[in-house]
Amino acid sequence: MINNDNKRAYKLMIITGASGFIGSHLAFAAKSSGWEVRCLGRSPKSMPELENYPWRLGQKIPEKIWRRPFNKECFVSVSHFAHDWSQDVFPPSQNINFHSTLELFKTTKTFGIKHFVFASSQTSRPNALTNYGRCKYEIEQQLINDLGIVVRIGFVYGGDWRGGAGTLLDMVRSFPIVPIIAPNSTVYPVHINDVCKAILGLFEETTNPSGTFIVAPTKGITFREFLRKIACVEAGKKNIFLLSIPDWLAKTFTFLPFLPKELRLRINGLLNIQPFYCKDTKPLPGNLFRDFSKS
Repeated sequence: MINNDNKRAYKLMIITGASGFIGSHLAFAAKSSGWEVRCLGRSPKSMPELENYPWRLGQKIPEKIWRRPFNKECFVSVSHFAHDWSQDVFPPSQNINFHSTLELFKTTKTFGIKHFVFASSQTSRPNALTNYGRCKYEIEQQLINDLGIVVRIGFVYGGDWRGGAGTLLDMVRSFPIVPIIAPNSTVYPVHINDVCKAILGLFEETTNPSGTFIVAPTKGITFREFLRKIACVEAGKKNIFLLSIPDWLAKTFTFLPFLPKELRLRINGLLNIQPFYCKDTKPLPGNLFRDFSKS
């Protein structure tokens, strides 16, 4: 456990992808917990209350981010949530997400920062069926071999409902009939506040966390159950009609050139979703995650 002196010490968290769904919530949660927060993201003006710098993967980190003090009285963490969907290609030698993440990790070590958190995914595994999942896994292996921290995060919902869950909520609110892909696939819904609590909790339990952690409930639900639940609880629709799209037809959509690449990747991800790959993962302390099925 961290001793009381460390708990009162200066704590700094540098967050990439801070204008995104998870990154922005973590930034405010960290600030509320007494951390100084420095944010890197595409839309820095969206969070004027925090110290922000415009940044994208592949760009040089602004020098001000690395300013001192970094010493033994300081507890410094870099939490990396930035991801460029347009560059999701395999092998890693051609993927900016892979190269930029490892370069950022190398830079943090240059400044003596020991705590580097990489946001991974349920899709990460050595035999992943998508480029996204395979690239995440390849990055994980590089970091774990050098004492990095990997958090494989479930299907995030809640808060201001952005990301994939936000898109789905907009659909069930807007339409009486909602098309659904891979309705029987297992997803692991995790509330955004629980994600932030889990990540911040890593640094309250030990001074040197490392390894791979699953940030999601142990019990999943079907994608169909998830949609019905958010339709009922969040949109007030108890009798929404879900229209199952055959896999072959959904796969056809991914070849449409006018469809945004991120949407094509999300469709492909749903078609190929698999349970969490739990080999060599570590348990998180306590019972952190609410049961979505009972919400």
